[in-house]
Amino acid sequence: MDPKKLRKLREDIAALDAEATKILEMAAGREGAERKLSKEETDRIKAIKAERAELASLVTEAEAVIATAKDALSRALPADRVDGSPAKPPAGDQAQAAARALLPGVNPFGGLHGHPAERLRVGAFQGIGDFFAAMARTAIAHQRHQGEPDPRIEEMGIAAADGRTSAEVPSDGSSLVGLQYAQTLLSRAWEIGQIFNRCSFQGIGDGYDGVSLPMVDEKSRADGQRYGGISVYWLADAVPPTATHPKIDVDELRLKDLGGLVRVPEKLLRDATALGSYIMRALPEELIFRVEDAIIRANGKGKPLGILDPSCSATVTIAKEVGQTADTILAKNTEKMFTAFKPMNRANAAWFINQEDLPQLLEMNVEIGTAGQLVYMPPGGLSGSPYGTLYGLPVIPIEHCSKLGDRGDILVSDLSEYLVIRKPGMDFASSMFTWFDTFDMGFRWKLELNGQPLLKSAITPKHANAGFKVSPFVTLAERA
Repeated sequence: MDPKKLRKLREDIAALDAEATKILEMAAGREGAERKLSKEETDRIKAIKAERAELASLVTEAEAVIATAKDALSRALPADRVDGSPAKPPAGDQAQAAARALLPGVNPFGGLHGHPAERLRVGAFQGIGDFFAAMARTAIAHQRHQGEPDPRIEEMGIAAADGRTSAEVPSDGSSLVGLQYAQTLLSRAWEIGQIFNRCSFQGIGDGYDGVSLPMVDEKSRADGQRYGGISVYWLADAVPPTATHPKIDVDELRLKDLGGLVRVPEKLLRDATALGSYIMRALPEELIFRVEDAIIRANGKGKPLGILDPSCSATVTIAKEVGQTADTILAKNTEKMFTAFKPMNRANAAWFINQEDLPQLLEMNVEIGTAGQLVYMPPGGLSGSPYGTLYGLPVIPIEHCSKLGDRGDILVSDLSEYLVIRKPGMDFASSMFTWFDTFDMGFRWKLELNGQPLLKSAITPKHANAGFKVSPFVTLAERA
């Protein structure tokens, strides 16, 4: 089903719900003087129920078809290799055949059978490099009037009147070829990240631009304040329970656009394999860098809210020691950070550091009499671990932590407490106008996502000294 038709069905259901609610509210009266529904009102409520049930059935059927089609695509479409060379395509139109078998006569990729996107064979493009090179040839043919446009791109209907080419990749899979290469690029990006794949995720469906998040206002673990004010009592204590009103806020987390531009030299456009390797290396690495940098450092304005941003009240910052030398990390610092880390989150936790911090960790020790004991255990050894450990947790160097001595150069975190919302797919466009004088080609891409911590603020434990707080995000203050 066309996404616009599916969106219209949902809007019709919402309109029926609103109409039924209005009828019931009118019967209830403005001042609580409830009356019985009239015969006309009763008949209309029954008609609304029947119409709503029919529309809901159509929505459920359409969503099931789309979900099954996506599954067929993921199993039947080959992913390109990491070096950008094409994987061996499956024999025939396996993805389309599998999807058609579900509901004969219905094209789950959108429109009727014979749509340009469906007519393309899975193996029409010999890898991602061939796909982008074809887009470039088509743009050059229209913009410079040199050569012929690629018939595969023309057939997909993504050549604009001004010569630019674009391949939108919607979440419902209506662009067969574009979906394959979007998945290839995004999968590569998420695989090489150290932060993104540790977060919690929520997908956003077609027709929506965000999600309403119930945020528990838990600032203390004292009785009557846990989880915003939920209380549980032992009935044998014979103490009458005190009614509480949980504090639950609703945060509106809206998708934000993340876009980029890849400049490709004209000579590279002639070699599809080299072009594929370049795009598979450059685009995913820059994409994941920007996303992970935002998760750690962004200010939440038009982008995700980063853990280290000063406005993030969920993060605990440990003060430096009295008289501590500038640009140092002491065992006492990490002890206090680990103490302030929320205990129930330790199973998923890790330390994240700036690469410059490593000498500080390697020399860090706890004095025991006239000797000392190392705190940081380097990688390798008997365990064969790829990461060093600090208090049993892995230590992962990342580029996004601050430089040595600044707030945020070391962070202990459970990133499953950070929520990322995203819409599947991305869109591409190509143009040579930006670098017209050098004959280079520009490839533009865009995707939608956002993120923020699930916790609104750091928490005071039930039994704790004044000022002590815990959090799944703990960092160290500046040591200047």
